Amino acid sequence: MSSHGEVSWETLRRQIRSLENTLESEITTYAKLCTSVSTAYSSNGKLSERTITESREVEERIEDNLKQLSLQVDQIYRLLQTSSVAPTGSMTHACNRHKEVLQEYERDFKRTRISLRECEQRASLLSSVRSEISSFKSSQIASEQDRHLNDRSSINSSHRLADDVLGQAYETRYQFSNQRRTLFNSNSRMGSVIATVPGVNSLISMINSRRRRDTLILATVAGGCTFMLLLLTFR
Repeated sequence: MSSHGEVSWETLRRQIRSLENTLESEITTYAKLCTSVSTAYSSNGKLSERTITESREVEERIEDNLKQLSLQVDQIYRLLQTSSVAPTGSMTHACNRHKEVLQEYERDFKRTRISLRECEQRASLLSSVRSEISSFKSSQIASEQDRHLNDRSSINSSHRLADDVLGQAYETRYQFSNQRRTLFNSNSRMGSVIATVPGVNSLISMINSRRRRDTLILATVAGGCTFMLLLLTFR
């Protein structure tokens, strides 16, 4: 391998090792964030928005560095294959090791991300259930209050109706009492008139006697006429 090739090889090796160290640190940080999220969910069923935001930022950096590392591993393989000098066993081993490390990082990152997403989904579902329960309780309280208000309105309506009926009863009783007093006063005045005017009783008695006499005469005449008609009819 030429001197220029050896420099390129060493440059790529340094870049790859630097990315591997960065990814090692970032994936460790990401795993700790996932553990923090899981612990928070287990304790109170809630997730910290700050922790979620921080985990998203770390995810983006890891994804970018994994893509960059994948490109550089491919590049060092091409360099090894296109070199005019046959690669040594240590170089081939180094390339294979870089590829294995890349695959390990990708696997660890995917596993941690899946675990974090599942935890977020459970927290979201739990939050939704809690919200629905809270809404249901609020609606139940509102319905109970509405029922009490309706019952109170019905009771007040019944009281008003009872008051109206009692008022009408008292009014009717008052009118009957007035009529009774009016009749009593009329009878009293009539009695007073009869008692104070001389001869009124005698006059009334004479009128009644004459009325009875006239009635008797009319009845006798009517009976006689009827008898005569019957005789004439059957002769």
